[in-house]
Amino acid sequence: MILRQAEKKDLKKVAELVVRHCKDEKTQCVQSCADQSAENLEKEFSELYDELIFILAFEGKKLVGVLCCEFALKNGRGWTKGPFAETKNFDKTATELLAKLLELLPQKIRTLNSFLNIRNEQGNNFYFSKGFEKTGLSHVYVVLPPKEIIVFSKLCPSLEKQNENDFVKLHDSIFPQTHFSGEDILTQLDEDHKVFLYLEKNELLGYIFATTEKINQEGFIEFIGTKENFRGKGIGKELLLNALKWIFEVKKMPQTSLGVNDKLANARSLYEKVGFRLKFTGLHTRKNLDA
Repeated sequence: MILRQAEKKDLKKVAELVVRHCKDEKTQCVQSCADQSAENLEKEFSELYDELIFILAFEGKKLVGVLCCEFALKNGRGWTKGPFAETKNFDKTATELLAKLLELLPQKIRTLNSFLNIRNEQGNNFYFSKGFEKTGLSHVYVVLPPKEIIVFSKLCPSLEKQNENDFVKLHDSIFPQTHFSGEDILTQLDEDHKVFLYLEKNELLGYIFATTEKINQEGFIEFIGTKENFRGKGIGKELLLNALKWIFEVKKMPQTSLGVNDKLANARSLYEKVGFRLKFTGLHTRKNLDA
């Protein structure tokens, strides 16, 4: 078996292999793709090529294994996509792919995260055998456009310059260990990345960060947060309705997805009330490379 790093010309075959595996919950990597076509996934990989490391395994000229890592040098974190293997010995192939990945990973990356479907037992057991530890379960929900126009009780305006500092403070206080800081989100804002605010007498009580992807034709709820003393008062619902109205009626997306931690039972109930339905559950594991 020959291992090497992927070139752009390999991405078509890589996408086809990944999509094959992600159609089956028992081999699915939630981090890799949802319902994407191989063509769309190839486009996504091409756009993110400089932020990804692809390790490929070949038997002769046949591609039989893939492990990818998306990384952020700023916070020293990496997120694996895979491993995917079409060989007789999954563990051997996956072990060699991971070893090669660790060789090429930038030194600044000190933690690796995986997010496989909970039913992907061989993949999850592989990561456990390599020192990854379970951090929790996350549930992926999806909602389709409603038949009627979305109506909300309170208009939540999009983020303006005067509210940026308050937004950053609120986001970082609610999600101190997440992959995007408040400042990171500010750098992403454009016509496809919006933050909507719930304001009461100019006080920021909550926000939602929503995005859309033209390639995959999907909307995403990336983050939603409310000040601790104001939770349970319907703020989250109003933020969701505002974001979904933008995603479905302005951006014309055919569906919207979000992920929610298993411990947040109240959040899951909120999402279900506005029409989200459970799609699948993923197991998040993490390894500290300094250990």
